[in-house]
Amino acid sequence: MKIEFISNGNIAKVVIRSFITEHRKLNRLIDVALFHEPVNESTTGLFFRVTTLYGKQNHVRRAHKIICREVSL
Repeated sequence: MKIEFISNGNIAKVVIRSFITEHRKLNRLIDVALFHEPVNESTTGLFFRVTTLYGKQNHVRRAHKIICREVSL
């Protein structure tokens, strides 16, 4: 699972790339981030899933911190 934060001025995004075998962990990460922060989500792919969380930079930055904290658990 690869997680990266991309900032483009006021709009930012977190891109999470994962394999199909990590779908439960990915779903848990996305649910926790969406529960705590008002960000939008889009997912593409079947075997190699690319999930993007996007929105205001300060919300996305907090969501990125939450995701990184959950991955380390």
